[in-house]
Amino acid sequence: MSSNYRTKYHRDGTVTVRDAYRQKWARRDAGSVLADDCVMSSLGEGERARIEAMAHGMTLAQARNLARRLVRAANDEGTVQAADMLDLAGRRDPTLHTTASIACAARALGCY
Repeated sequence: MSSNYRTKYHRDGTVTVRDAYRQKWARRDAGSVLADDCVMSSLGEGERARIEAMAHGMTLAQARNLARRLVRAANDEGTVQAADMLDLAGRRDPTLHTTASIACAARALGCY
């Protein structure tokens, strides 16, 4: 595939993405791309993950690191205990200091 036909990620938090339904390129904020199901459904898994990470204010490497930490913190049943959530989320949001499944914890922490 030619480099002219790829999603481009910009340092200012915007994304140039091809809207498959409108058949045109658009430079949009990562958060608005994330909210647009039509655009997100036309992207590959890696592109969706990177846009989600950008929308939540973290790099893809930071999101992967947080995901690894979540998996290590989870028990055999796939549950992250409240004390581990406190370590992962910090004290920024007291509502996150609860026991959660890996998927719910990842969504709450912005890496899913």
